Amino acid sequence: MSYQILSRRYRPQTFAELIGQEYVATTLRNAIQLQRLAQAYLFVGPHGVGKTSVARILAKALNCSKGLTIDPCGVCSSCVEIAEGRSLDVLEIDGASNNGVENIRELRESISFSPARDPFKVYIIDEVHMLSSGAFNALLKIVEEPPSHVKFLFATTEAHKVPSTLTSRCQRFDLRRIPAQLIATHLKTIASKEGSEVEEEAIKAIAIAAEGSLRDAESMLDQAVAFCNHRVTESDVLSIFGLASSHAVAGLSSLVLRRKTKEALELVADQVDRGCALHQLLGSWVVWLRGVLVQQVTPPGSSTHPAIQEQASCVQREKLLELLDLLEEEQSRMKWTIDTQLQMDIAIIKAVHLLGQASLDDVLAALTDLSGEETAASIPTTPGAPSCLKGPEESVYPSGESSPGAGRDRSTAIQQPNDAQVTWEAVVAEVVKQGSIRFRWLEEGRATSLEGDTLRVRFPRSFRAQFRSAFWADIQPVVEKHLSERRGVSTRLAIEVTEGPLPEDRSSMEANTPHHMQSTAQATEEIFKNDPLIQKALEVFKGTL
Repeated sequence: MSYQILSRRYRPQTFAELIGQEYVATTLRNAIQLQRLAQAYLFVGPHGVGKTSVARILAKALNCSKGLTIDPCGVCSSCVEIAEGRSLDVLEIDGASNNGVENIRELRESISFSPARDPFKVYIIDEVHMLSSGAFNALLKIVEEPPSHVKFLFATTEAHKVPSTLTSRCQRFDLRRIPAQLIATHLKTIASKEGSEVEEEAIKAIAIAAEGSLRDAESMLDQAVAFCNHRVTESDVLSIFGLASSHAVAGLSSLVLRRKTKEALELVADQVDRGCALHQLLGSWVVWLRGVLVQQVTPPGSSTHPAIQEQASCVQREKLLELLDLLEEEQSRMKWTIDTQLQMDIAIIKAVHLLGQASLDDVLAALTDLSGEETAASIPTTPGAPSCLKGPEESVYPSGESSPGAGRDRSTAIQQPNDAQVTWEAVVAEVVKQGSIRFRWLEEGRATSLEGDTLRVRFPRSFRAQFRSAFWADIQPVVEKHLSERRGVSTRLAIEVTEGPLPEDRSSMEANTPHHMQSTAQATEEIFKNDPLIQKALEVFKGTL
């Protein structure tokens, strides 16, 4: 007798033998018991999950010699012929090769004839979505109102291609991908019956690689047993099917999270030399990072893999989410690329670059910590931001030139705090009125002196980030323009940032200031988030709030 492959030999023959499709089996068994059978059923799901098997089992339940039953005997002539695909009353039709209108017309003619022997004439049409539009139209009427002795069982992997007019005439069952744990248990049973010695890790690798398809898993086990002569190890499975070990996936993830680009690229090259399919390695890495993400939102110690726990503690959740988005995009590109190793290397370099970028919160926190125990902190000028920020003891002019009063004693400098503050508040009010609310934070400044062509303004320490950013270069010319127009002479700003409190003579200045200029309310968090400058900063620095 010729050899029969495992996927056919261990095909489910009863509802009880179905794996991972309990709700389908339960619903059909109850329908048989209650005699509430529909005229047509549509079984939907990925390949290898049992669509055709369910259709055959239902056909046996309808035509078993025992009569309508939820447990077909499997030994009568009807059950045996249906299982072997040679029953005269159960016709299996391939929708891909019999997709024309003429084929459906022949089917319509045969429907009028009574079954040759069994109670029902059952038509199983596999890959029904492959029928032409004309064939679908010819099929609609007979599916809606077939003779009482006719049942239609449709199967498809692409339900969206089946017209809704046909779907609405059927009871639809969605068969789901089978969990890897159930597949592994089933493979152990098969290996035991076949007398094959298969390592636990080898079975686990096959179950995961099958991606929910039981038929694929059985075929892979069949191939592995033939290659290894009934003694299958994990290394054999990885070598045969180009799979990456969990150790390699964990190592790649660890190297990237620690930003070790060279070592990560070397690991990929080593996997290529071992025959690993890089699209499979990338997919396994995404699944691994999903485990890391889940670990971050679950109680500590919930993961059974120590490496997942370790990696979950060394990466920010926001960065991990961005990394997963990046790798999903790279997976899509890899499907169409010729050089998969190049695409994998690009993905790793992008990932390391992404993890090396600081968020806006990190930048602000670092700026806040720069001062330490100093009473005033100096902020270096960034490209595009002409003015430098130093403490209250020293002013630095935006052009980089020396202060006109640098050689004088500060006690002899012309100090007019009231006039300086009045001028400053008037200028800020004009800027806010004519410009944008993004300038409103300037109201928090306190003018300390107005000497010649320079107005010195002091700000609290919390505003250091605004002056350090390149966007201050866009704001400063606007303010200086209004300041010069108000005074009638060209005037520049010298900004100071202080650790201590701002001048306490604010009330005396307010006494000489119009009421509408006394509003110095701080921008709310919502206004801050919606400010165009802040949004532009987040976009440039790829930061988050």
